[in-house]
Amino acid sequence: FLIHRRSISMAGAAAMSPPASAPIRVDSSSDIDATSYEEHASAQQQDATTTTTTMPGGGHSPNEDYFDSSALGPRVTLMPSFRRSQGELRTKDRVQSSTSLAQMRGDDVNRHSQRYQLGSILAPGSIYGTSDVRSRAYTKVSVTIGPESRSKQQLVALLEAGMNIARFDFSWGTPEYHQEAHDNLVAAMKQTRKLCATIMDLKGPEIAVHRGDAPWYEFPNLPPLEVESGDIVRLVPTIDPTDKPYVDETHLDAQLVLPLTYDKFAQMAEKGDELFIGRYLATGAETSLSLYLRVVEIEGDDVICKATTSASLRGLLTVFHMERSLSGCSNAQNDLETVTDHDIEDLRAFAARNKVEYVCLSLTRSRKCIQRLRELLDSLNLIETKIIAKVESRIGLINFEEIIRASDAIFISRGNLGLDTPSEKFPILLKSMLRMCAKHGKPSLVSRVFDTMVENPRPTRAEATDVANLVLDGADAISLGAETFRGLFPEESVRLVSAIARQAEMVFDYEAEFDVVRGLQFIDDSALSRDESLASSAVKAADKLDSVAIIVVFRASDEQEIHSGRINL
Repeated sequence: FLIHRRSISMAGAAAMSPPASAPIRVDSSSDIDATSYEEHASAQQQDATTTTTTMPGGGHSPNEDYFDSSALGPRVTLMPSFRRSQGELRTKDRVQSSTSLAQMRGDDVNRHSQRYQLGSILAPGSIYGTSDVRSRAYTKVSVTIGPESRSKQQLVALLEAGMNIARFDFSWGTPEYHQEAHDNLVAAMKQTRKLCATIMDLKGPEIAVHRGDAPWYEFPNLPPLEVESGDIVRLVPTIDPTDKPYVDETHLDAQLVLPLTYDKFAQMAEKGDELFIGRYLATGAETSLSLYLRVVEIEGDDVICKATTSASLRGLLTVFHMERSLSGCSNAQNDLETVTDHDIEDLRAFAARNKVEYVCLSLTRSRKCIQRLRELLDSLNLIETKIIAKVESRIGLINFEEIIRASDAIFISRGNLGLDTPSEKFPILLKSMLRMCAKHGKPSLVSRVFDTMVENPRPTRAEATDVANLVLDGADAISLGAETFRGLFPEESVRLVSAIARQAEMVFDYEAEFDVVRGLQFIDDSALSRDESLASSAVKAADKLDSVAIIVVFRASDEQEIHSGRINL
């Protein structure tokens, strides 16, 4: 039931690459191709006085920390297992005495030569592991349960494909509807004998378009709302529970009127603001389902907007107010509680009954939001339930440090967060967030990876590469949304995410990552705590002994000690 803490990242490791004066140097003038590498390795073994080790086409020695900003990518992903121990690197005399390839562990010579034959990557049973997509990865796969993934048969297939976490999103549906899916999950786990954690994702202070008195399950079947670029769209507060979108033809130009579930939206918006209205779990591949608006005027409680894109809106529609400032947070925040009365009812009906492992707090703004949810969970006797803070707005980014410290895990919602940050800055922000999660030892989940697999059986090359890079950057879990909620290929999506993650994991230097994370922690803490020291020593010992597992045994004298300690494995 626990998210496995792996702390994988490349960016931080690259920043700690060895200086130019490192004792082991690389003869970059040598020109050795991949096919002749074994001969070169043999010659190196015979020369016990060699003090430099040449790699094909230049590059770093297998005896030194190879992280180098100029080679971040192929150099990192192709050379994970030739990093010498820190003790050897720090002992100058030992390093200078001999760096022959014969000192590598086991059959590293042959393995290393194979790494430069790219065809071997595709071979089943190669040094990269099996190409069987059913192989399990350490990276967890979170699945959003929906109409296409809620039956027992579907859940059995998803568990077999690699699902580790089932996410029940209460932005839609009723507790009774989700309970039925949860019961099916329990039955599927018993049948497959595979465990699966559960996440209850709260609705939170979400602003949506009111669809009248139609039940939620009929939303996808309602007639689409057609909008053309340049059309005027009026956002108004909901006056009557039966309010629904309509076209107002009393104006010179017909206006689409959208009643919102939040009656103070006009107090938040300003002329020139950018708004996004999209279908629940909208994807970048479904461009016709997303509408971008620009505010042109505020009339009392109404917000007059002009469409900057065309769209055919259908299903559950949510509204996102994009941050107007490039670097700060100047948008007025709505005064809705992060944990609403609706959320409290859902927690009592679903979380308390099923003892869910995690509760995800949507639109987390600060530490206080998490503390309030913690108090509520404790009052429901859910003291062992962990809190995942979902960061999906600019205010969450600004308060990210305090949110990490207060929560048990972080959910990086790339959909909304991408709307609220400049596109050119988002990649660096994402890598930094993952690095901070690793530094604080908090598991991280990242969403929005296989948008095109909502309708297509295979992801794009960019999407496949994105999953691998997330694993290498430190993501502990990949969260699938629309791919499994309403997508046509939910099982294939899970299987491919797990397979790609496994391949990325098999070419990663965990020892180097361990040293990088420890270095980051020393920046803030001059000394290790007792618990951190024990954990650090255990990991280091397990790595040196090539142990297959670390077993953690702990005990508490009473429930109060468990409550106060909140051990987060």
